Amino acid sequence: MKHGFGKTGLLILLVFLLCFSLFSCGDDTTYKEVKSSRAFRKTVLVSGDDEVSFELLRFFFWRQIDAFDGGDRSVWEKEGADALLKSALDAAVDEISELYATFAVLREWGLDPESDTILEQVDAYVTLDVEGGDLGGFSIKGYGSHDAYLAALSAMHSTDTVHRFLYRYSVCLSSLYTYVVENRAEGKATVTESALSDFYFSENCARVNRVYIGDDNFGGSHAEARAQAERIYAAMVAAGDDYNELVKVGFSKSPTLDENPALGLFYGKNATDDTEKTLYDKIFSIGVGELSEMIEVSDGFYILYGMEKTTADLTSPEAREAIEDLYFEELCYSRIHEVARVWRDAVEYKDAYGEITYAKLAEEDK
Repeated sequence: MKHGFGKTGLLILLVFLLCFSLFSCGDDTTYKEVKSSRAFRKTVLVSGDDEVSFELLRFFFWRQIDAFDGGDRSVWEKEGADALLKSALDAAVDEISELYATFAVLREWGLDPESDTILEQVDAYVTLDVEGGDLGGFSIKGYGSHDAYLAALSAMHSTDTVHRFLYRYSVCLSSLYTYVVENRAEGKATVTESALSDFYFSENCARVNRVYIGDDNFGGSHAEARAQAERIYAAMVAAGDDYNELVKVGFSKSPTLDENPALGLFYGKNATDDTEKTLYDKIFSIGVGELSEMIEVSDGFYILYGMEKTTADLTSPEAREAIEDLYFEELCYSRIHEVARVWRDAVEYKDAYGEITYAKLAEEDK
């Protein structure tokens, strides 16, 4: 039962990454990588053998710029701009560390983050970006031309090289999940009963049930999603402590219906997507038998219910499978975070890093 492997939030910018399973593609590269200018390709920092280019740092700066200037770009010309720029670049490096750490963890499991198979997947995604097509049951429109694709990247303060790098990261993350969580690393990923039990009853694992009413279920209308969530919430409050009734009037009414709506979901503190902080915090703080208030997120509404964790869950085939999957997902993410911290501590800044200004970051590639 996957909740992570998309955790950083940057994957939402990879518009056409609509499923985690890899798809087959041909051997030919339809579109060759378009190299950026020498100035954009210049190395601004290194960590170990990894070299980070200006264009990659620039993308991550712009990806989270609003968190620093609130949408007011004039602040970069005012007093305190130097300190603000340093903070924004530090945050960008933090995000970049997670990507390189993912590649490193993939290598630890004996996989090559630059294998022909992975690079072919990247090429296939770029082709979908340009031409459109079908992916995982979804119809992809595409930009219609290679020039339009490059123009769209430029509007996102990205480049073809950066976009391919991000796709490689996402494919590697998916490959790590498939190899370790789904395939148990061909027998190399194992867990003892005591380790699994320790994880399950730790604060790093939460068990809740939930209703999610998304805007997409109502043609993108946030107001209509709210009205439906309010109706379901009222029925759940009226159900009180009767769990079977909560399932009937609540959990089974969620458009994102699970195969067993009474089972609930298992979340890992590292693996769970924490891009919606209010939701994330509530998942790990809600009490057993507690019904949350309606939790509003950017694309809909959640209602959470805290569930008890018991030793019987570890012998129930359906629950155990989900808990084991989450254990290995947590294992991967915990390692990624650990490696990212080491990578971050080892960063050495080049002279080119000290020359970065907001004006340079705002310039387009030439």
